[in-house]
Amino acid sequence: MRVFPVAFPGDIRIDTLNAIASATGGRVLFSPGAADMDSLYNEMIARRCRVEYQSSCADGTLRKVEMMIGKPEQLGECDGVGKDSAWFYARTKRRPDIVIMPDSLTLDQSGNGLRPNPFTVSYRIHNDRCEAYFIYRSILTLVDADTGGVWIDSPVRDIAVPLENNDSLVISWKVTVKPEAHDRIRTFAVKTETSNGILEARDSVFIPAVLVTGIRMNSQARSFFVGDVFPNPVTAGTNHKEYLFRVPVSVNKETRIGLSLINMMGKEVFTGDPEYYVPGDYVISVPVIALRKGVYVVILRTPVKTFFRKVLVR
Repeated sequence: MRVFPVAFPGDIRIDTLNAIASATGGRVLFSPGAADMDSLYNEMIARRCRVEYQSSCADGTLRKVEMMIGKPEQLGECDGVGKDSAWFYARTKRRPDIVIMPDSLTLDQSGNGLRPNPFTVSYRIHNDRCEAYFIYRSILTLVDADTGGVWIDSPVRDIAVPLENNDSLVISWKVTVKPEAHDRIRTFAVKTETSNGILEARDSVFIPAVLVTGIRMNSQARSFFVGDVFPNPVTAGTNHKEYLFRVPVSVNKETRIGLSLINMMGKEVFTGDPEYYVPGDYVISVPVIALRKGVYVVILRTPVKTFFRKVLVR
């Protein structure tokens, strides 16, 4: 992270923003909407100290950059920062993906339901920093949200690979969750050491004991799916390219289940009316016109609980 001390009040316009962007390997393609430092400062305050802009690399690829304002020890928190002095931070915006999925469903000891066990946790790193860097090692932990304790602390994974600009790397772990972690929301945290600093990411998953969505890995395609995705035989041979998105569900008591499929833009791909189920194993088929690559969220609604599962389709 590069630090830029600047003085307030000042009339720092797009030229200064370009200079800051240039020092981080890019240029400003669109400004945060502020013509001078005062309005930029106020906008950063309004946006909790962070403003995004887009810059371009020398090879023409684009990246998002995050700018923060505040004293270095505050790491972008604005409390106590006066207009007489402040610092700019410019850094590449990093949002690595964590995908969490159960590999299998295991009957619990009391016979009251199925539990997902073990898990596959996949962590995707994308390099958009305009330059290659080296990934040394990575570690995965499962954090107790209530106490801060660690349920799982995986061995350090020595990666030792370079990551070129605009390339991605997926690191995966097989994780067995202790019974005490069931019926709770647990947070997986990944810390990766690189030649460009430490990358950290977190994501949470609800580990249920009563009702679960069975998510399997398509080993042939080496891709993650919810159940299976295949052409709808009703529309075979027509121009209506409809697919069935199959979601395996296990139910251990009578309940009503409603299913929704949402993409990461928040748009509903499908929402079905709740239906009544008795104990047993089912496969709910969801018709979709097209299933693009990306991350989706499956939502199962019951009168008692709502279950979420994030899935990656590649």
